[in-house]
Amino acid sequence: MQKQGKKIAVISGGAGGLGSSAALKLAELEYYPILLDRDDGAGEKTSAALLAAGFESEFYCVELASEQQVAEAFAKILTGHERVDALVNLAGGTFHKKRIQDLALGE
Repeated sequence: MQKQGKKIAVISGGAGGLGSSAALKLAELEYYPILLDRDDGAGEKTSAALLAAGFESEFYCVELASEQQVAEAFAKILTGHERVDALVNLAGGTFHKKRIQDLALGE
């Protein structure tokens, strides 16, 4: 299936177990999945699995704790697609024992 005419879904942590499952489900729902993950090998594997299932996707190897890398990835996404219709945040956890709203960017 082609990306033309589909909604754009960005999945942070998109190469992990939950992320790859979410990407497949979104692709089945006619979204074009864009995966962000720091694990290059897993990202390529997830993209290949999506392609084998008949779905195109994009993968960006990004350290999601880096504000600069995230900004650069979104700049590329918006240049290429002009919008993001859905954002799914499944990236990693935290070693800190704080509520998420109390964390600073990069913690």
